[in-house]
Amino acid sequence: MISGKIEGLEELLKDLNKVNDQLYDEVRDEGVDIINDVRNKAIKGMKNTPVDTTKGSARRFTTNKTTGRRKSIKTGKAAKFHYPSLPGNYPAIDSGELVGSVMTSEHEFELEVGSIAPHALPLETRKRNPRMWLKPSFKGIPMEKRLVAAFVKGLDRMLDGGMRL
Repeated sequence: MISGKIEGLEELLKDLNKVNDQLYDEVRDEGVDIINDVRNKAIKGMKNTPVDTTKGSARRFTTNKTTGRRKSIKTGKAAKFHYPSLPGNYPAIDSGELVGSVMTSEHEFELEVGSIAPHALPLETRKRNPRMWLKPSFKGIPMEKRLVAAFVKGLDRMLDGGMRL
């Protein structure tokens, strides 16, 4: 048997693996920035949403101090008013549960933004008078463009000697 060996291949593969890790980090960091931009846009949208103040639109409610559950009531000194947002806008803040629970999470190859508030999903998916808060937050954010730019920036840094092998 006769054989040949490529000298330095192992070192080259190790160097390529380092480059891959550095490019991955560059793109992932931009992905984290994007998902935080979506989160911030959702929170800002809820804080700045126009509310419906027309007569009859407000609902009175009281909150059970023990359970935290709300119930509609017609009268009473403890009653508070809730003014709903206008249809097609972000939901109006009432208790602050939704806006306070919008969060991001990172997994190995996945970045998420969402909420654990029980009414988060129904607000987003209901057919009648939806008050979407997550889907419109993704609009206008050039995700693909930003991720490609991060990849190119990482390559440029590597080629200019900014990334160490």
